[in-house]
This record gives sequence, C-alpha cells and structure tokens, in this order.
Amino acid sequence: MTGNKNRDLRARNLELFRRGVPDIYARLEEAGQAVDEDLGAPPAERTYSARFTVKAPAREDLDAHTFHFLQAVLRRATDAGIAFFTEPRSPDTYFLVVVGASHGGRLLALLERIRPLCVVVVVPDGGALRRSFDNVDWTAIFRAVRTRNGELHFLLEDDADRVSANVWRVLRKTNPAAADGFTVVAHDHHDLARRIIRNLGDEAQLIVAGLGFFHDEMLMLANAYRNLGAANARVFKRTPDCDRGLPAFVIGSGPSLDWAIDAVKAHAGQAVVISCGSALRPLVRNGIVPDFQIEIENINVSPLTTQVAREHDITGVTLVTACTVDPAAVSVFDDVAYFFRKALSPYPLFCRTEDWSLPLPDPTVVNAGLSFAQVTGFRDVYLFGVDFGSQLPYQHHAKDAFHHTPEGTSFKHVSYDIEVDANFGGTCFTDRGLFAARDNAVEAIRVYGDGRRYFNCSDGVAIHGARPTRPEDLALPRTGIDKRSVVADIVGGFESGVSLVGTWPGDAVGNAIEDYAGRLKACLAAIDDFGDKAFYQPLMTILRPQMGYLDSPERSTESAVNILFRGTLFGMLIFVEYYLSRVADPAHVERFGNIARDELIRRFDALKELALVGLGGEAPRPLSPSEPVAAAAGEALPKLLRIGRNAACPCGSGLKYKHCHGKAD
Repeated sequence: MTGNKNRDLRARNLELFRRGVPDIYARLEEAGQAVDEDLGAPPAERTYSARFTVKAPAREDLDAHTFHFLQAVLRRATDAGIAFFTEPRSPDTYFLVVVGASHGGRLLALLERIRPLCVVVVVPDGGALRRSFDNVDWTAIFRAVRTRNGELHFLLEDDADRVSANVWRVLRKTNPAAADGFTVVAHDHHDLARRIIRNLGDEAQLIVAGLGFFHDEMLMLANAYRNLGAANARVFKRTPDCDRGLPAFVIGSGPSLDWAIDAVKAHAGQAVVISCGSALRPLVRNGIVPDFQIEIENINVSPLTTQVAREHDITGVTLVTACTVDPAAVSVFDDVAYFFRKALSPYPLFCRTEDWSLPLPDPTVVNAGLSFAQVTGFRDVYLFGVDFGSQLPYQHHAKDAFHHTPEGTSFKHVSYDIEVDANFGGTCFTDRGLFAARDNAVEAIRVYGDGRRYFNCSDGVAIHGARPTRPEDLALPRTGIDKRSVVADIVGGFESGVSLVGTWPGDAVGNAIEDYAGRLKACLAAIDDFGDKAFYQPLMTILRPQMGYLDSPERSTESAVNILFRGTLFGMLIFVEYYLSRVADPAHVERFGNIARDELIRRFDALKELALVGLGGEAPRPLSPSEPVAAAAGEALPKLLRIGRNAACPCGSGLKYKHCHGKAD
C-alpha cells in the first residue's frame, strides 16, 4: 500500500513540475527512471542554518541623501522612545535558501514559521530532486509559497561558487531592499551547504554595493548627452559570431602584471591587446602599445589618461568607453567609440539596439574588457593582471600603474580581507567588490563558453572556466593573420554617421518624473502593515530591480527615470528594513514604519526637485558642485535607544533582555 502511495505522490510531483517548472522538469527527465528504482526514506541528517545580516550603516558607505534620510528617521524614532535590538527581532525573512529537498515536512513548518516571500531550493542535480518525489508533497510547498504571492526557485548545481553567485542574482533581481536577515537552511548535502554558506558569508555585504545612486546618475546623463552629441561620435557594435582568428589579451593592472609583462611583450604581435583602465600606463612604459583601451568609470579617468598621453604616444590606441565617461578623458584619444551599460539611465534614452551595449561589463573595467573580447569575435582569450585581489593583503596594482605615481597618491586602497582560492593553487585575498567582479567574470565565461577558450595567466584569484596558464609557458601558434587588419575590421564595424541623441526631451523627462513620483507616493501610502515584508512587493513593481540587471530596459523616459532614482531609493529602503526588523517592541513597528515613510517621501521630494531642475530643460545638467555627494566628515547618525540588560525583553518572552534578544550583545 505504501508503495502505491509513493508512486501516486511521485506521479503528482512529476506532473506538477512538468506543468509549472518545465525547465527543471527537463533536468528531472535527464536523471531518468533509474533514480526512481532506488528511492527510500530520507536520511535522518541534522538540520542547521545560517542567517546573514547587512552591516550597520556608516557615513562613509552612504551617499548624502541616504545618510540624511537615516539621520532624520533615527532622530524622530529616538524622540518617539523607540528602542532597537542589535540583531533582528524575529526569524521572519524575505529570502530563504534551502539546501536539500528530502524533508518536505520540515520545509513546510519552516515556511510557516519564517514567512519567506522568495525561496530558493538548492540540490546537486536532477536525481537528488527526483528522489524527493516519493516523500515530499511539492504541491503543498508550492501552495504555501504562492499563497503569499511568493516566488519559488530551484538551482540544480553542485558547484558552491555558482550556487552562491546565482543566489545573489535571484536576490538582486527580486528585492535587494529586503536582503537583511536572509536565511540558509541545510537539510542534507552538508558539504555543499558549508561551502555555500562560507561563500555567502564572504559576499553578504555585496547587496548594498553597485545599486547606483542619484548624484552619479545625474552626472552620467549629462556626460552621455555631451559625449554622444559630438559631431564625430561613434558607437561600438557587437560582432560575437565571427572568428577573428587571433587571440585577445585582456590586461588588468593587478600586481601580477609585473611578473607577466615580458610574456605580454613577447607575444603582443600575435594577439589583439585590450588594456583595461589603469593597465594602460604599465603597458606603454614597457613598450607595449595596446590596440584598445577600455574605460567604464564616469569620474577619475581623465587624470590617468592625461598622464599617459603626456608621457607617451598613444595615437595608435582606440578608446572604447562607456558613454557616461568624463568627456575630458576622451580628448587625448584620436579614435573613440562609446558603448552602453544596460543598468544606467542613458541606456533607455539613447541606446537603439542591444548590440550597442556590452553584456556583464561590471563592476570593474576588466569585466568590460573581457566582455569586449567576447562580443567582438575572439575565440581564445588570455587574462593578464586580472588578479581580482592579491597574494598579499597589502598589495595593489602593478608597479607602473597610475596609483603608484605622485598624481595617484589620493587613491584609497581597500582592504583585501576575504580569503579565496588562488589561480595556481593555495589561497589569496580579495575584497567585496572584486569578489563580485570575479563572479561576473565566471558568469560571462559560462554565457560565452561554446567555441571559446579562456586562459588565466594572472597570479591572483582562480576564475572558474579559465585554465590556469603561467605566462612563461605561453606558446601561441603562428596564424599568418595580419593583426592590423583584424583591428581595422573591428573599428570599421563601429557605427558612425548617425544622430545619437538629437534634442534633449526635457518636457517628457519632467512629465515622467512627476508621474513616477505620484506612483511611488501612492504605493508608499497604501502600506498598512510594516510588520509583514509583503509590503515590499508592490514597491518592486515600481522600482523593477531586474530592469537593466538581467533584463534590457525598454527604450523610454519612464525607464530612465526609474534608473535615475531607484539606486538611492534602494539604499534608503535597505536601512528601513534593517531598523524595522530591529525595533525592540513589536508594538512600535508601525510607528517606526510611519516615520520612515514620512521621511522617505520628504527626501524623495527633494530629489525630485533636483531632477526637474537638472533634467527638465534644454539639456541635462549635473548637480551643482555645492550639492554634496557624501555627508560631511563631522556628521554622525544619532545614538539609538537600547534596552537595559536586566530589563524585561520587549519581545514578550518574559525573560530578561540579557537572557533573550540581548544575548547577541
């Protein structure tokens, strides 16, 4: 009888996945019937969990608008007598990652207890998921998630690096504002789970990075309009399906470039050399003139390019740069082509085809260089100085890089405090931003993997999909292909002679700003329960976090306006969630939520007026130099009210604070 029940449940589960998750069902079919013949009760493994929290806000990590928003919110909360815990008050979470699929009863109980709105189930392969079909009622699990209008994702993957990268992509495209407190629970596959948890712990602060902010977007719109409006402006165009016949050297300025520079010089005549950002100076100082120079930053580029142009002849170098670059950085190059970045506000205003953009060009210029090599038809790509970190925590950049010159002394070196696998074995060190850059490089190699080979000649972080290759072992075949003709063919494919920007649509942008403000305020006003994280869901339909991240924005002023505001809005909402979840007394949650809503609307109104002044006229203007990018060094967030250690815990447990939520202190 039990066997019949198991077979019936298995059949229902298979049909559920066939109809509801067809891509996962295809993987289940690949696992085959052999799996079904060896099903049994799930192993009685111990369940363990990890919870990840966002770092408390600090002035130096925030733009001025977010800082002053938090300052006002916390002052009002303090005046209202609202106290805060140091850790989240309840186990509720927006995001739940479950490793293992064998324990449906445990999972259902967990869903009821912590009320997640986005659940990611991780299993090593289709067989592991299919084995759960005899004892897990997946219909009940689907129903429990979707009753709250939640999302259920499946990752069939046994590589912890790819799992953690994909978890972050799900989180980033779904609701980065609610990242604080996301939870991982391991029911089985504990070795895989430990590696995933280690990775996610290293990456936990990445969610607050790379979302963009208002001041930056205003500047980039002004830069793009000026750059693209030039009479001789040209745009890059993808040609991924051709085969250039020569390899591409993608050069970063990591410390190991010093070790590899002789090999690069010896083989530069047999490869197209793509210099990324500050790699330009080490190359030309060593007699290597790159074929292409890649830039993505909108500030702090012109000092580097001007210095190199003053010291060396770079007339043979073609600059391929984001259209948002500082116009002063462009003037030292004779040949320039612009590309678009989908996550930035100029894309939906000016980019007429996705072929004018680079895929996965962030967060570092090396990512853009790798992307350029991939979508211009290079089948063999060699990475030099692409360290994404360093063998020693205090090392940064090749010795001839701008950052080691007197003009570059203002460069602030970040701390390499994350230990990761090194390219040639052992370990090395990286930081949050470079960790994300490594993940995006791995994803780019996966996406553009067919028919291509990648060689990592850098003595830095291991990059999955790129073969470790020592520079001294490099042996390139003689192809007989003229490198100059390859470069000329690429440059000749750039679009020119087209009107890229035309008249600035000031009135349309102004109307779109007013419309956006109305919809955002109406959505905020409709929130009636700040204790249920479901209040974020309508907001995400306005902020659309997936737009420009995974999905190409539609060409419209509405999309541009959303990108203009949403980075700073996300920054504010991330810390609304941070403090909402730490309000000590549950009875004060709504009061704090109302304060945060009032101040969010007040701060957004100030941003809206700045945007209307800067963008509503005949041409976009960056913010006035008097408008601060960051809060002044002397400013601080208010000191929060805390609970006395011997006071009753406000959560209602009946315990003293020091024996309850105060344990975290």
